[in-house]
Amino acid sequence: MMRILHGLSDRLGGLDVRELIIQNESMDPVHLEDGRRPPPAVLAENYSINDEIKQPAPVYIVVLDDVLTTGSHYKGVRMRLKEEFGNIPVIRIFLARRVFIEEEGP
Repeated sequence: MMRILHGLSDRLGGLDVRELIIQNESMDPVHLEDGRRPPPAVLAENYSINDEIKQPAPVYIVVLDDVLTTGSHYKGVRMRLKEEFGNIPVIRIFLARRVFIEEEGP
């Protein structure tokens, strides 16, 4: 994804592309567990800000992610960004969305 963003930046005249969020510990995929996702506040505790590149402080942030399932990870990232940078606009872009289809009974 970073290669795509840097390519867009080159074509669009120098967007500020930074990986501000660091995931502190690897987490098991939800599909390997019981299917329940940790709440956003728990996920936010596992994220930190990359201090080496946080300056200059952004005036808005665009979070790009591959798939939107429930939004828990995005909400956790957003919480962490708001803690660090205050009430700046955080925009989200997802490349795909997972849709749950309820199966009908017999």
